[in-house]
Amino acid sequence: VIQVLILIQEASETEKQWEDMDIMSRMGTASQRSLSITKSSRDAILEYKKESFWMVFCPQFRNQKAELKRMHLIFKALREEFILERSLDPSFAPAPHNQRVETDFNFGRYLSLAQAHTLTRIVEVEERTWFLFALSTCAFFGMCLAVGRDIEIIAWLWVGIGWAVLLFNLAFEKHLVHLRNQFIPKKLLYKATDTRRFNSSIKGQGGDGSGPSTENTYLVGSFYGTHGEDLPSWCDVDLDEYRRKRNIFTKCLVGGKPNRQQSLFFMDSFGPSLYFILLQANLVFVGVYAGLHLLTFMPFIFEIYFWPLRVLFVVLAALPIIGISYNKKRLVAALSQVVSIGAYRKPQIVSDVLLETKTGRVVRTFLIIHKMWHTAHNTLAGDAKPAVATPTMNDPLSAESRGDSFSALEQEEVSKSFDALDADHSGAISHQEFRDLLTRLGADLTDDAFMRMVSTLDADGDGEVTKQEFLDWYKAHSAADSMSLHERAKDLFEMFDDDHSGELTIGELKSKIDALGMGFTVDEIGAIVNELDKDRSGTVSEEEFLQLLEKYYPKELSENYDHDE
Repeated sequence: VIQVLILIQEASETEKQWEDMDIMSRMGTASQRSLSITKSSRDAILEYKKESFWMVFCPQFRNQKAELKRMHLIFKALREEFILERSLDPSFAPAPHNQRVETDFNFGRYLSLAQAHTLTRIVEVEERTWFLFALSTCAFFGMCLAVGRDIEIIAWLWVGIGWAVLLFNLAFEKHLVHLRNQFIPKKLLYKATDTRRFNSSIKGQGGDGSGPSTENTYLVGSFYGTHGEDLPSWCDVDLDEYRRKRNIFTKCLVGGKPNRQQSLFFMDSFGPSLYFILLQANLVFVGVYAGLHLLTFMPFIFEIYFWPLRVLFVVLAALPIIGISYNKKRLVAALSQVVSIGAYRKPQIVSDVLLETKTGRVVRTFLIIHKMWHTAHNTLAGDAKPAVATPTMNDPLSAESRGDSFSALEQEEVSKSFDALDADHSGAISHQEFRDLLTRLGADLTDDAFMRMVSTLDADGDGEVTKQEFLDWYKAHSAADSMSLHERAKDLFEMFDDDHSGELTIGELKSKIDALGMGFTVDEIGAIVNELDKDRSGTVSEEEFLQLLEKYYPKELSENYDHDE
């Protein structure tokens, strides 16, 4: 139970890092979002080799700045390759634009959901894992018989087994990092002049992508392989050679014909399942290891040894647990990445992320429309400036909640809200289009109130609201009132509840979302309602509607990010 709680805590920290990295990766212009390959960038990735063994026990002594930079660069590279979704066969061309996710895909959220799936599989120990552990238990019992059941010897053997598992974990992590690096463009992993390093790693790249290794991947070609520096290393795998040299055990147990990416895994296509079994066994072992020490070996050792040897035994017995615990966060993160990219990408999670993104944009647009509607009711006639009020931290559109910032990413998201409102995609919204939209949404306004609203939007008074005018309005009016999110939810709920039943049906919710033209299907609306409908009534109450706004409003856009690289 303690291990699971620690894993969940560490996973939440990793998820926050990934989602922050995704936000920074999507900020700025297209050229700024693309990978910037510099000497310092490569050095940050190659810094991994400088970590000494003892840093596993003292991670606070690592170069945290370099590690975060390396993680961000690797994240950006994986994200770019994920979006391109290359063919597995030469010439490894990216998928057509209409068959792959958009460049603003939330890859950080995708990895977070993939990690949640990984944790679920790790915690739910399979029968195969118990069988493996039973075989290990029989082997340990044989060792006990071999030493004549001498508890003192067995206790020290048990400590040795703990250290062996720790070393295995370190090797396992190195293997997973090696696998992950095969999905990164080669120009990130090698310095352009360091041909000697590459030549020594043709047979198998190091865990950090920077030196020789025992990894048996079948890479071909010269310094950057046969397909150039812009492609990941898996493209250079000689698949025919791998299949020819594939061992008989893998052929019999796994069968089939693995592709280039699967050939990088131990036992190729069965690799991910095997890795989950190993992590499950690892989780069980740590519990048994600690239990035997606390209940059996340490009481015995404390009886027969004086305090110096007692301390030595406790330290040597505890260090493997500490090392395994510190190592497990990076181990789970690396495993979550390698089993959810390339040939192992998870279409269902991709669909979930796309639905979450669409829902977040709908929620943002609803809140913006409410802001316009509320401004119309609270602006003095003929005055284009909003009434002064004290902003509240509960309002996600307030300047204080946003840190008084308007990032390039937030501007991009608000622009998409404008595009949703621009029904004819002309680049401008006429006064009549605004009137029709508000009518469809149930936001009825008097003529005077409507004209006060559009006067705050249409800065030049030409009868149309351009995207730039819309963005300027959003920035200027983000702190125009002191309403909380709960109050906004109440107003929107009453606006959408056509029959005033106090419940929103799937039909009512879909009609309001359809008014924005964001292409939601009935099934997608049903999935949202099913998630929110705690009482299984088939409808959404006001409280459940508030939960929708709280969950899907993209709050991360309200924070400041220092994304200087």
